[in-house]
Amino acid sequence: AGVDEALRYADMDEYANLCGLLPAEKNSGSSARMEQMRSRVRSAVEKAYSQGAQQAIVRDYLAGRGAFEDSVALLKPIRSEYRYLYNADDILRNYKKLAGWDAFACRCIVLFCLTCAGYNTFSAFSLNGDQKQSIDAFISALAGGGLPVRDCITVLAAMHENWYQEEAKRILRAAVEEHFVTPEGLEALADAALSSSAAARVMAVEGLDALTARPDCAGEARRALLACAGDTSKQVQEILVQCYVRHPEWEKDYLAMLGSRKAAQRSL
Repeated sequence: AGVDEALRYADMDEYANLCGLLPAEKNSGSSARMEQMRSRVRSAVEKAYSQGAQQAIVRDYLAGRGAFEDSVALLKPIRSEYRYLYNADDILRNYKKLAGWDAFACRCIVLFCLTCAGYNTFSAFSLNGDQKQSIDAFISALAGGGLPVRDCITVLAAMHENWYQEEAKRILRAAVEEHFVTPEGLEALADAALSSSAAARVMAVEGLDALTARPDCAGEARRALLACAGDTSKQVQEILVQCYVRHPEWEKDYLAMLGSRKAAQRSL
């Protein structure tokens, strides 16, 4: 009965530990408690950013200011690097346990992926043992909130780069394939292969390569893969070479690249 008072007076370490004792049922927290948890997360996260301008961007973003679909642009002024999040991930994990993947929880993970290189995102997906269900729900929430596919894949790629458990990485890759590597999603996947982060471009290129095996979209997937030939990332180039070698029937396209004015295409 005194949990709200105890939480109100707890310091950050105590708060994170007490949150772990809250019941796991979704929507079991009062609106006041949930707002208090959001406030604590925002306060903890802000400490990871040393500059006042960066803290203001983080504060506004987590307060819901600015369209969710513009997350990459809103957070672009903040360089992505490892940051210590001062128990924010512990509190967020328990917030998500109560609220599910609501707008605030989604913004936190997107923020961590775009400005903290995906650091401390793993625990939010492993509470109940069913990581696939949690990842699927997260992806659905991102898409439902309007985040473009290229940015969804960028977020998932950052998580994949940071997570260390191979089974979790496998589930992430499978989720990308299930949600985005489809004939209906080919256009958005092609956009991701050109316009997202390097790690996300690798995922997108691999997805397009898989789609070349489908007769209903092989031609479009081929054109999308060939459009990536000017990519300057060594990692992406290596994946493209592997894709191209598997398709000797595209010889005319490769010969055309040799006559290109773009050095990256000729080199590839």
